[in-house]
Order: sequence, then structure tokens, then C-alpha cells
Amino acid sequence: MKKKKIFVNILIAGVTVLLTFLLLEFMLRAYYSAEKARLSVLNELPDDTFNIYYFGDSTMVGEPYYNSFSIPDLVGYMLDYKVQDKDIRYINMAEYGRDFKFSLDRLKQVLKKKGITRPSLCIIYSAHDEFLKYHAGYGFGNYRSNYSQTMEYITEYSYLAREIVNRGLPKLYSLEIDERNFFDHFPRGTDGNKKVIDKYKAEITESVKLLHKYNVPCIISTVAGNYADWEPNRSVFCGNDADKVKFEQLMDDGYKAQNQGMPVEAMTCYLKALILCDSFAETHYRLGKCYEATGNYEKAWQEYQKAVDSDGMPIRAQGEQNNFIKSILEDNIVFTIDAVQYLRENAEHGIIGFNLMIDGHHPNLKGYILISRLIADKIKQIFHETKQIRPLSEKEAEDEFSIDQSRMFEIYISRGRWFARIATWHYDPSERLKLAELYFSRAAAIDSFRYEPYLGLAMCSFLRKDTPHAEKYLDQARAINPEKTDKYLKEFWINKIIKRAYYQNHEK
Repeated sequence: MKKKKIFVNILIAGVTVLLTFLLLEFMLRAYYSAEKARLSVLNELPDDTFNIYYFGDSTMVGEPYYNSFSIPDLVGYMLDYKVQDKDIRYINMAEYGRDFKFSLDRLKQVLKKKGITRPSLCIIYSAHDEFLKYHAGYGFGNYRSNYSQTMEYITEYSYLAREIVNRGLPKLYSLEIDERNFFDHFPRGTDGNKKVIDKYKAEITESVKLLHKYNVPCIISTVAGNYADWEPNRSVFCGNDADKVKFEQLMDDGYKAQNQGMPVEAMTCYLKALILCDSFAETHYRLGKCYEATGNYEKAWQEYQKAVDSDGMPIRAQGEQNNFIKSILEDNIVFTIDAVQYLRENAEHGIIGFNLMIDGHHPNLKGYILISRLIADKIKQIFHETKQIRPLSEKEAEDEFSIDQSRMFEIYISRGRWFARIATWHYDPSERLKLAELYFSRAAAIDSFRYEPYLGLAMCSFLRKDTPHAEKYLDQARAINPEKTDKYLKEFWINKIIKRAYYQNHEK
């Protein structure tokens, strides 16, 4: 009997290893096929066109709009697809979930590799993903010209890889569930964030040197996020342990006053808390809300920026990164633009929140249009273009780029899932779950006969450990599409959430 048990365990281990190997082989095939397709596109670019290479992460990709609406698409439209009387062609070298090292490697490839068409211009918008260590996609590329040419097979591979990652495999996409606390910690140690920023600066510096060496002009932009309406993920206490009780009491008193519509009283508590620890990100964020409520918008902005800069696990570009971009000296090769400042100039009271962002750091329609306009204006300035930039309103963008109700349904579902997953990164997930539920409800309002909104609402209920409501939503999803609903429930992270909800309710 014992030998049989050992044999079964060995068999299970062998099957597990085999399945892991097959999965890795599949992912590598998808990656290299996409890379091969992308390189073939680079070789096809004609020399008599104005060829723009874009580098960055998910914002440059166009998340959550993707191929239908991205910065390269918008810049081309605004310039009427011509620079120096040449037709614009572009290659979007960006991938979501990638740090700048990935962009630097692709920049080297573009500049050094023989047989690749020389860039007329490079554009860099990248800084959000420096602190994250997951890779959410492989081989994503896009080739579009004024003839609306697209490389669909590249898109197919990248969406396939995205689905693999969205299955929630723990080593690819690890999201915390119950590990967050009010007093949190730095995942990379006390100096971890500084090392990440130093690495980012060194890679930007290397990029600038390469661009000068190969004499290729480039625009590098600061990177904007949601400052006013997105809580920091982790707050780390820097004072004495003996002061933690007093600090938490001040934070609780401030929060109560804030919720009761007494921002001045709340500010008094938060300012006292900062004496005990001046780098607690949550304190700065709440203080920013109070300053905004009292009409002191500049102070509010300063506190929001401090909250971003103090975040123990950032998913937004920090001030030091953007300040480094602004410190780069312009010449006839490297040019800089300040997207953060430009968005502030076009935001009410100079505050960037959900007015220009669709989630924690990806722009909404208006935000994308503004960033693209800033880039288009800079191109016009650099290359002495005399024609006017084509204006584009949000409504015109929806019509021009086919962002209809069907597309918005997909966007709402993707953002709802984004908020639900990222909810677990904060010690109190309630606000992020409310946002997730809002997006799922918006999707249901567009099409109540699709299963995805109810499945999303079920997951939010499971995250709240509210199994009765979760089961109700699951029944609605299964009634519409039982096969896809059950398949989704088997994903690693989703399955873990569900087991946790039932287990903890049983324990109660």
C-alpha cells in the first residue's frame, strides 16, 4: 500500500512537471512567433516614409482601449498622418506590464540591428511598471499607417498570452489577498524603491547616449497617474513602535471627522500624525483630500504627490522619476515634454484624478487625447511643421476610432476586473471594490444579456466574503453562459478567492 502511494505521488509529480513544461513551451512559441512577426514588420517599413517608433508600457499600448485607440493612433490622426510631407508609419514597441529595461532592449534592437528601417523619430512614455515584477504579455506590437494597416497575427498572439496571464498563474501574476495591513512593509526592503528609481535613471541615461550615438531624434515624456482618486497601495510606518497606537488613533479620529464633513478637524489629526511619521502614504493621501475639500488645491496636489512618492509598492510613476526626465537637457536629438504638467493645466483646479484617468494610472479618452496632443505639438515644433494640429473631441474620438457601446462594454469589464484584482493590494479593499462594481454595473446597463457583469459582481461579493450575494450573481452568469462561467471560476486566483470566502464564513 505504501509503495502504491509513493508511485501515485511520483506519477502526479511527473504529470505536473510535464504540464508545466508544455505550458512554458507554448508560451515561448507564442512569444518567439510574435517577435518574428514583429521583426518582419520592422523590415517592411519603407525608407521614404516618416517612421515613428513608440516605446513604453500599458499606457503606450492604449490600455484599456488597445488597438482601437492608442497614443500612436491619436498622434497620427492629429498630424493628418504626415510629417515633412511624408506619410507617417509607426511601430508600437510597447508592451503592458513591462519596466523600462524592456523598452531599452527594444530601443537597442531598433538602433543597432542591421536591416531595420531607420527611425525618423522615437517616442518614450514609460515609468509606471518599474516596481512590479510580473510580465503581463509577450510580443505585443502594432503596425498602422494612414492606410489602416494592422498586423492581426501579432495582436492574436499578444491576446493569447494575456489570457494565459489572466488565468492567474501564481508565478506570473501574484496578487495578495489577506496579507495587507494598515502598518505595511516595503516588499524590497527599506531602500528597495530607491534602487528601482536609480536603475530607471541609469536606463534613461543609457537611452539618451544611444540616441545621440546613432543620431536619432527622440521625445521623452514624464508619466502621469491618478493622484487624487487612487489610494497608495502600502503605507510604511517610520516612527517608533511605541507611537503606533497613538498614530493609529489620530488616523481613526481624522477619518471619522473627514467622513462627517469636517475637513479642518480631520487635517488637525493628520498633521499631528505626520509628526510621528512624515512618510506614511495614507496620511498624505487623506490630507490631500482634506485640502481639496477646503479649496486649497495647490496644497492638495502637493500631498497627493507625496502619497505617490511614499507608496511602499507603487504602480504610478514617482516624482523623482518625472523630475529626472525634466532635468534632461534638450538639444537637437533629445527632447522632453511634461505630460503631468500639461494634464494639470487642462484639469479643473490642477488636480488629476478620474477626470483624466480611467483607473489608477491609465488615461481615459480625454487623458489620452491630451497626452497625444502634447506629443503632436512637440513633433510639429521639432520638425518645423506649419500646418495646424487636427482638433479632436471625446465624441469625435469615439466616432473616429469606433469606440461604440460594444467596445465600451469590453472596457468596463476589463476595468472592473482590474479594480477587483488590485483591491487586494490595499489593506482596506472596500473603495476599490465599489469602483469594480460600478464598472460591472455600467457594463450590465449596456448589455444585460451577457454573463461577464454578473460574474464580475459575484467576484466582488466573494472578495467581501458575502457568499449569498455571490451565489445569486453566479446563478445569473451561469444561466446565460454556464460553460464560460465555470471555466472562469477554475482560474487559480479566482478559485483561491472563492475558497477563502466559504472557508472564513464557515469558521464564523
